Amino acid sequence: MDLIQPGHQVGFYYANLGRIAYVARTVAPTRKRGNRGWYCNEGNTGTGGGRDGAGVHVLLRASWEFYATANWLN
Repeated sequence: MDLIQPGHQVGFYYANLGRIAYVARTVAPTRKRGNRGWYCNEGNTGTGGGRDGAGVHVLLRASWEFYATANWLN
């Protein structure tokens, strides 16, 4: 996860669906409470981080939550 940069896409895997079912865009890295993570722009989400919501929020995600990453900037 050290290669992730602001603007990269990250995917979240849902075992109950058997696939990546949610994506976000990284904004800035952080070390909050000793955890490595990223602030992410997330659409159609709630403030609690659920994938069913009604808004665009900047949420803090731990790096271990990312299933896949993509650099669509280049």
